[in-house]
Amino acid sequence: MKINKGLSDSDILIEIGKRIKAARIRKAYTQAQLAEISGVSKGTVANIESGESVQFGTILKILRELDCLNALELLLPSSESSPMELIHSKYQHERQRVRSVASAVPKYKDGWKWGEDE
Repeated sequence: MKINKGLSDSDILIEIGKRIKAARIRKAYTQAQLAEISGVSKGTVANIESGESVQFGTILKILRELDCLNALELLLPSSESSPMELIHSKYQHERQRVRSVASAVPKYKDGWKWGEDE
């Protein structure tokens, strides 16, 4: 099953659990062995594999031991600049915050007019 925004949270957790279980089996670990080397309980490993919600830090421990931590790079890739962005960055500062659209648009009391319209 492909993970996409059309799936419910519980469906996504179940799919992640299935993938973690498959990775554990490929590495030839029992749930108890994976729990021991990753520093979590066997029940936590079983909960993850059955699609229960757990803390993200626990998932990180499991993924690290399964050599799957690099897959998180796809989750939120780093923002590398394109060549054009590098050129523009010489003249501009890196963006650190975003304004809401409403505050970015100037508000005029009587509406805007061209100079010759007055």
